Amino acid sequence: MGKTVSLDIETFCLLEELTEEDLSYLKGRKDYESEEDFHRDLATNPYVSFLVSFSLFFLEESKGYVFYMGEEDRKEESHTTVGERNVEVLYTSISLKDGFLSAERRLLGVLWEYLRHADTLITFHGKYFDMEFIKIRTIIQGMKPTAFYKHLYSKGISHIDLKDLFKVGRNNYSLNFIARRLNLPIDKGDMDGSKIRDAFLRKEYRRVADYNLRDALLTGMLYERVRDYLYHEPAVELVKSAGFSNGRELIEYALDNNLLSGRETSMLIDICKEKADSGPTERQVAYLRDLVKNSDLDLRDVCGLLGYETIDKIIKLSEEEEIT
Repeated sequence: MGKTVSLDIETFCLLEELTEEDLSYLKGRKDYESEEDFHRDLATNPYVSFLVSFSLFFLEESKGYVFYMGEEDRKEESHTTVGERNVEVLYTSISLKDGFLSAERRLLGVLWEYLRHADTLITFHGKYFDMEFIKIRTIIQGMKPTAFYKHLYSKGISHIDLKDLFKVGRNNYSLNFIARRLNLPIDKGDMDGSKIRDAFLRKEYRRVADYNLRDALLTGMLYERVRDYLYHEPAVELVKSAGFSNGRELIEYALDNNLLSGRETSMLIDICKEKADSGPTERQVAYLRDLVKNSDLDLRDVCGLLGYETIDKIIKLSEEEEIT
């Protein structure tokens, strides 16, 4: 079984380090109702803010990991109870003694190493904030982690942004609101995102880490609550009912019947490269077929990659063959 990991990050802007030129430029980009609104916007801007904490929740293992900036390097094992679920937690503090840039570089290095082992990444607004923020900070730091392209550009890696599922028309809803409406058992206390800056300035680093962990847990539990409504889960059940037990069978069938689009073929080549150590061939389809033979592909991964149009073609054709 692949590893499913929910992610949440916390960020912080060191205002005193910004030049007047940069402040003037950023403030002029849009109309702010107050200075507080401007500062809140700066805190989520990856060009002027730092990654100060990130939390990962490994769903299958019920383990949480929080890495955050603090006064000293320190590890602490703990646990938290969410509803009837007991979650083991490892807190790791990264010392700020050498400055924000140094501490952030260490955080990013650890984060990418953990993401390298994630098969499915779960976020809430992660496609448009968390991962974009991490991307820009990684570039600014001049780092080239192996998981960078895996999670940001490779189509073969599953990144599920739950905010997309709960969007209604042009209306977006917060994670906390959705969790309340679904009666998820997480109490985040009196802390919210607007208080992160003040808490960090007061050196309440562990409090920031605790809040960060709660968001990662909440995101993971929300995924577990709604996973059957996500786009690839119904496709998996349809494909299984048609007699396909693994991803290899499904791809070979689609190849035999010329059902894959060029985009799907390219994406499948990406995921097979990660599953099998095979060299390239001249013809794309032949190359993919060779890779598939040497790959232990999960049916869920493949269904998540194929478009509904292709899934529909596969089901219809397989049904026609059964009739004849």
